[in-house]
Amino acid sequence: MGPEKFEKTFKTKSDAQDWAGIKKFQLEQAYMRKSLGVSGVSSVDPKKISDAIKHHVEMRKKKTEGEDKGVDKAIFGRFYDFIFDQGRDYLHEITCEDMEAYQSELLESMKASSVNRHFASLGGFFNRCIKRGFLKESPMRSVEPLQVEEVKKVTWTEDEINMVFPLLPKHLKQYILFIYSTGCRPKEATNLKFKEVYFDEGYLKLKSKKGGKLLERSYPIVGDIEGLLKQIKKERPFSKGDDFVFLNTKGNKIVPDVLSEKVREIRRSLGLREALTPYKLRHTFITALVASDIGLPKVQALAGHRRYQTTLGYVDMPEKELKGIVASLDEKRRERRGAI
Repeated sequence: MGPEKFEKTFKTKSDAQDWAGIKKFQLEQAYMRKSLGVSGVSSVDPKKISDAIKHHVEMRKKKTEGEDKGVDKAIFGRFYDFIFDQGRDYLHEITCEDMEAYQSELLESMKASSVNRHFASLGGFFNRCIKRGFLKESPMRSVEPLQVEEVKKVTWTEDEINMVFPLLPKHLKQYILFIYSTGCRPKEATNLKFKEVYFDEGYLKLKSKKGGKLLERSYPIVGDIEGLLKQIKKERPFSKGDDFVFLNTKGNKIVPDVLSEKVREIRRSLGLREALTPYKLRHTFITALVASDIGLPKVQALAGHRRYQTTLGYVDMPEKELKGIVASLDEKRRERRGAI
């Protein structure tokens, strides 16, 4: 009489399919170790893609002190929809070909730079999955970043500023004047609170978040900036420290999208360049700083750039000017050598 057979039962069809997927993966791992003649090779734990994504987003949320990572959800939600349509349920089933196909699909509706940022987030996700024991290697290992064409920085002209600004409602005009006068990021203007404006000390604090990290920097209060902020404070004498400086007509803080939409409406009615956006005022400010020849370290500090390479992106010296600089330096060296 043969050995008694063990029959496994499942409550649902989904449970049975999950179990079958795990067993299939375990058999594949065992076959791989046997075919390579390697013993003791550690395998990975099969993990559902949906569970891995949920876990990753939750961990990111905890890391950023409870901040709702809406960007992460959008990126991983779109990725999951695509990979699910390919018939993939588990992480180990995702192939390099899947990722290349996804890259091509994104490129149909995104710029190459946006696709690269999208894939950078996915790359971090897969690397974390490897560390957590869910994957042996990343399915992105052979996926090359897309080539990004260098985009020339767009700046506003004084005529364009004088045409657009007067047509904005008062609350948006104050908001855009602050961006124009400081060269700050629109989000930094949005997040500014009265308690972060120190008139007596002559500076204010600008805050924004990038990649889940809080960016905080000081900026001097002088001239037009000081006059603008004092005017707003005078108009709202009962404002508290935690109140935002720039509010809409309903008393809520202004969001950059509202300003962008209004500028777009005015720009098109005037027949101006499509490239003119509120954020390009930051480009205008930094370009003016570079042209003033105050030195890159000072430009970097005022612009709030973490990397000097970002600041260098605003430097566009004509060949003739560069030749003149080298010629001047050569002449000074000749004079010094003559003195020796």
